[in-house]
Amino acid sequence: MILGDLARWHASKAIYEKEAWGPNQDLPGFAKSIHETTSKPVALLEYEDFRRIFFGWHKNLNTALKSCLGGSEWMHIRNSITVLKSVVEHFPAVDFMGKAFQNALITLAKREEGKREDLSLLASASMPELKKREKKWVMPQAFAKIGRASCRERVS
Repeated sequence: MILGDLARWHASKAIYEKEAWGPNQDLPGFAKSIHETTSKPVALLEYEDFRRIFFGWHKNLNTALKSCLGGSEWMHIRNSITVLKSVVEHFPAVDFMGKAFQNALITLAKREEGKREDLSLLASASMPELKKREKKWVMPQAFAKIGRASCRERVS
């Protein structure tokens, strides 16, 4: 799974540079610029920049899944729980996102109880996996070196 590879890169600068840049630093996937004639990378994305971008991807996934869980469309809710269950080994990795998912699943389970029991049961059944992962969650500052503006942005 790609999220697993990205999480490994996020955890280790050496692994990131070896696998994302390649042994000869010629893999174009994380190139910031490419040579006009040879199509080889000229400048590669630095490790801390990757970590910040990866944090952004987590925020985007967080926003999309929370939006679906908070909605009323059966298929959106079901699919978001399915996605969350399939990525829970690596996501959420940030504490405020994980806590928000726990709250969203509890709210969903209560809201759907007696109405759409399948969604209520699915939300409740997802909680143990999320709870098990809780001890691995980190603060945003530990996930990516972010500045004060990014922290304020997270709170609002």
